[in-house]
Amino acid sequence: FVSAIDLKAGDRLNARDQSKNGATVTTLELVQQQGRTHNLTVDVGHTFFVGKFETWVHNVGPCAECSNGFCTVHTATSPTTVSTEMGPSVLAVPGTGGLDLTLSKRHLLGSLGMPKATGNSLFLGPRAEAVADVAEIRSGVAVRDGNFFTTSSGRVWERHDSSVHPVSGPGVVDVSSREYNILVMGQKQGIDKAIYTTGKQLENGVISPEAAERALGILDIMRKKINE
Repeated sequence: FVSAIDLKAGDRLNARDQSKNGATVTTLELVQQQGRTHNLTVDVGHTFFVGKFETWVHNVGPCAECSNGFCTVHTATSPTTVSTEMGPSVLAVPGTGGLDLTLSKRHLLGSLGMPKATGNSLFLGPRAEAVADVAEIRSGVAVRDGNFFTTSSGRVWERHDSSVHPVSGPGVVDVSSREYNILVMGQKQGIDKAIYTTGKQLENGVISPEAAERALGILDIMRKKINE
């Protein structure tokens, strides 16, 4: 574990098991507002901080080793007191923290799989942004409404079993199964072949002009990602 005060821009934060999971520090901001937060430990072994101020979340850590008064053990706090302390502007909502959810990769360019007859939503932005959204959902920062989560990016994600997929917001589009198959072709057989197939399907009336235009636009994004 590293104290936040010791971090600097450019540092790489790696997972404890030295896996590829991690993130790079881009900016640092010191917030000196005073306010009380509550440390809630639940039966899954995770710890969540809730309060009127945005606070970071840690799952496990050397709480007992904290110094300078940053860690103080208090007595149990009632739900009513916690609710009052959180206030209306809280970002962490009780019941949303500690969700062991993963990102459904078939909704990301480069990881497309089998289309679904009911349609398919796609996130066209950087994968890192999607990962950041899921991190908010897992930690409880995202606002939850049933199986739907709204992150600070403005995107809405829906939970299905143990994964989440994009529903709406910046960079999210819905495509039909035919469009999705065209994109899978672009991923597996090349962008040029997918563009040719799109033209033939449009010519034969298999897909609408709107669908063809949308597919071609996404194929262009895929080509740019390949060339990056």
